[in-house]
Amino acid sequence: MVDSFAKLELRLLLLREVVRAKLGIVKRPGSRKRGPYELQREVGDNNAHGIAMAAIIKNEGHYLAEWLEFHVMLGVRHIYLYDNGSTDNSPDVLKPYIRDQLVTIMPWPNFSATLRPQSLAYGHALASFGADYEWMVFIDIDEFVYPVKDQSLNEAMSELSHLPGVNLPWICFGPSGHQKRPEGLVIKNFTERGSFPPREDQYRLIKHKTIVNPRKITGGTWPHYFHSKEDGPILINDRGEKFPPHRAKDLKYSTADRLRLHHYFTRSYEELERKLKRGRLDRLGGVHMGAQSGRLKQYLLYTEQDTVMTRFIPELERRLAQRYGRKMELVDTQAQA
Repeated sequence: MVDSFAKLELRLLLLREVVRAKLGIVKRPGSRKRGPYELQREVGDNNAHGIAMAAIIKNEGHYLAEWLEFHVMLGVRHIYLYDNGSTDNSPDVLKPYIRDQLVTIMPWPNFSATLRPQSLAYGHALASFGADYEWMVFIDIDEFVYPVKDQSLNEAMSELSHLPGVNLPWICFGPSGHQKRPEGLVIKNFTERGSFPPREDQYRLIKHKTIVNPRKITGGTWPHYFHSKEDGPILINDRGEKFPPHRAKDLKYSTADRLRLHHYFTRSYEELERKLKRGRLDRLGGVHMGAQSGRLKQYLLYTEQDTVMTRFIPELERRLAQRYGRKMELVDTQAQA
């Protein structure tokens, strides 16, 4: 029995070193102990500027151009995409953004049966690139973040510069009556959302994504909250109110005064059906078949129209046409997902 425990301990130590190597984390001789995702190089605030984003992708070619252009339009300086094995036309969509040095694409296969590739990707982005930016945003391709009143994300974040980070609650959008995927922009086609803040019987709609100052955090439980150097594990809403992780679903903290995060968690019914059949990986690597159906059931309890984002549509369409020299007509690649 003792030998078994010793072997298990050795395997865990080796796994830790493999993960550290994958994340590019190094320990300098004589240096203090670092958090698991802390920056490898120390920089002053004066050397860091702008906003970066990190996201993990797999066969999102049909949606990438809109998502990228939207956030570049709002002032994001650079976007790091971690490709978890795409087989669609994503490379063709990404070419103009890579050419203009707006996007870095990194192959990102599954390194572990138990550690989520998304968490590893976010840790790598923070440790490797965070030092160059004032803020890093961690969201998915079906999520759009934008300022409520300001013209850019940089303006909105300047009002929050005293904070180590901000947690943005989901504002969940559903199929909006679309049986099949419609042509055109997601933000134009999908305008039906659940209540916000969600009601008590819509607790499955309450999750947060993070924007962090890389110099003020030591890591995170990605992508839903972070560890600040001052407070440890913490969530902070866009009013600056701090609350512990076990209060993450407390409705009074779900605010969107300065920033909103739209989560298009179903898109069309056709795409939702594919999601339901595929299931969702849980923390232990198992497939949870009821996750999306449970969320949809609660979503449908209370819905309303929301067209706030229509103000961005004319400029976004103009920029996409200019970027590609034509109207975006991407090939349907979802069947390969």
